[in-house]
Amino acid sequence: MRQAGKLNQLFIPIFIVITLGLVLAVSAFYIVRHIEYQDIKTKFALDAQNQFNAIKREIAVNIKVIQSLRSFYLSSEEVTREEFSKFTKSQIYLTMQLNTQIQSGPV
Repeated sequence: MRQAGKLNQLFIPIFIVITLGLVLAVSAFYIVRHIEYQDIKTKFALDAQNQFNAIKREIAVNIKVIQSLRSFYLSSEEVTREEFSKFTKSQIYLTMQLNTQIQSGPV
């Protein structure tokens, strides 16, 4: 009977330490997982916003090109191939200058 009491006295602290270790490990896992999830969520939102802004800028540039083409046609009674070619080449050059910040993201 004495050995059973000693065994219980030894078993209880070991059980408490193991239980406490498991609780702490599981708690640490969930805390780290939550922190990493928030970090990933923030990075994704920032990347998405950057892509959205780049697309928005590109659309604005394209609209300006279309508006300038419209103005070009309205300013002349007849547009020749040569005039159109010169005008569009200058517009392409300007568009490329404005689009230097647009980059594709990882696929």
